Amino acid sequence: MGIFQAADFVELMCGILAVLGKRNKLDADLCNGALLTMKHRGPDCQRGSLYLGDRLYLGQTVLSITGNGKDTDFTGDRYEALFNGEIYNHVSLYNDLLLPRGIVQDSGTDTEVLVKLHSIRSPAEVYKQLSGMFAYVVYDRAREALLIGRDTVGEKLLYQYEDENLLVFSSEVGPILELVPGIEMNRDVLREYFFTRHLLTSEQTLWKGVRLVPAGQLREYDLCEPRWRPTLCVRTLPSLIDPQRVEDNRGRSEDSLMEELEATCCEVARDLCPTLRYASVVSGGVDSSLASWFMMGNENKPQFLALQFPSKDFPSSSENLGKVERQTGWSIRTREVTEEIYREGIPLCYQVACSPLPTHSYVSQKILAEETQAMGLRVFVLGEGGDEFFGGYEAYRSLTQVSKVPSSNPSPYSGFSPCGVEFEGWQPEALKERQATRWQEALRCYGHEAQPFDRTVQAALLLDATVQLPSVGIRSADQMSMVHSVEGRSFYLRDALMKFALNLPARHRVERDSKDIRFVTKPLLTRLFVRKFGIDLLLPKNGFSGWPNESGRVLVGSNYGMVREVLGPFKLSYAYPSQRHAAEWKLANSELFLRKFSNHI
Repeated sequence: MGIFQAADFVELMCGILAVLGKRNKLDADLCNGALLTMKHRGPDCQRGSLYLGDRLYLGQTVLSITGNGKDTDFTGDRYEALFNGEIYNHVSLYNDLLLPRGIVQDSGTDTEVLVKLHSIRSPAEVYKQLSGMFAYVVYDRAREALLIGRDTVGEKLLYQYEDENLLVFSSEVGPILELVPGIEMNRDVLREYFFTRHLLTSEQTLWKGVRLVPAGQLREYDLCEPRWRPTLCVRTLPSLIDPQRVEDNRGRSEDSLMEELEATCCEVARDLCPTLRYASVVSGGVDSSLASWFMMGNENKPQFLALQFPSKDFPSSSENLGKVERQTGWSIRTREVTEEIYREGIPLCYQVACSPLPTHSYVSQKILAEETQAMGLRVFVLGEGGDEFFGGYEAYRSLTQVSKVPSSNPSPYSGFSPCGVEFEGWQPEALKERQATRWQEALRCYGHEAQPFDRTVQAALLLDATVQLPSVGIRSADQMSMVHSVEGRSFYLRDALMKFALNLPARHRVERDSKDIRFVTKPLLTRLFVRKFGIDLLLPKNGFSGWPNESGRVLVGSNYGMVREVLGPFKLSYAYPSQRHAAEWKLANSELFLRKFSNHI
């Protein structure tokens, strides 16, 4: 068999479920029923089997991006894999490592490549060589162990539940609630939501015993003991920071850095969707437009998709998109999102998220997936991560006033951000303590930065990428794409681009001395945008926030009875008008969630 090309491979996405009965045999029907709650993640095929004397269940739902998922087999003599995501370098791994040893493909999937790599490399060596977005559970029969891995930034979700009798790994929380019906809600985590911009600030969830498997780690679980073995490999965002590279980049010209950035973007574009039909989302802003520009450089070109919010306070989104079309020649399909359409999409979002919605754009991400499906496509490309890694949020303008390193995280995205809702008899001291620890850890990652402004910017953006992004953008992109059986791929969350951004000098992420306000935030990426599109298309992005507060007033009004019942009495104390807006959304958001899951309280 000769060298493989990308077109020779089958692309699949999955929902995965692994269950270990620590003391007793498992009920296959119960496990299969839990798996079917994720059928939207794999409508083409669902399958599950018992192993280890009926104490281990491995199940998956399969979505065929290309090919036929029903015909695939992910078993080996020693290893069996549950895999969700995409290994973007699986073709080269196959051609360079497997073929020379006479190891050939049967199913044509990246999952099979993963399984067969384990036959010639240690688990840690395999993990280090993977480039992509992924979460996997690999059963090693010889060692009687489970190998658990997630990609560097945690683009693909994997939840974990453990008690004295049961260990569960699942792509969503829903199957865990099905398997453990008596699981309790963690009320303190929900209270903390009112003191952050988003819902989660760590791997914890709203459900006691349920956590996200840490991103950027390969872990091993001993099935015989049972117990966790020492972590096998770590590839987190801090591990991508190289002080020497930051220093070297400080001496380089902007043109030189821009050339490297452009070359890296071209490489990402080639790997992201080499053969399949897909949509590229355009908001009119820098991130999505630039990603779309690079995707257009491929032989396999995208279709374009945008959302419009009529009568919303966005700066004439239709006019901005018209400008983009006229100058680029792109034909952009637009979906108009009215307040009514937005509101109708909310209940399904709660059902899948099993939590309050961590971002206003959650529903909009769902509508993007819905429209992608209507176009007959199963993949769309997003610009998630551009703001966190390259310094794009408007709030970063305040960082330019830094004269000394602050004692706490100054970013409103991952820092302490109360909205004026205070619960009687409860204080967010545990949250403050965790955030203080994280801030010091982030500062240490950039301890080589001598200037207070530089250290502050770098540490704040690192925390936004490790806390804000996984809590908001990553969760919405994964959950809301898969609810309509399509896959969202984030252009800026590739290892090469993240590493490039994390090793930029601070002034190329937030520029305090810029005379043009448009280049204060995200200066390097913005200048690359201008090089490709011209200054006239440097327009305000529309965003995807939709109609959250408006929907809350219709669906909830000011009746927060469930919030008071579950979380206790509260008082409102607004320091400024924007806090009132945030409080209104968070109260309505929490109320709707608690009503949806009232049977679990």
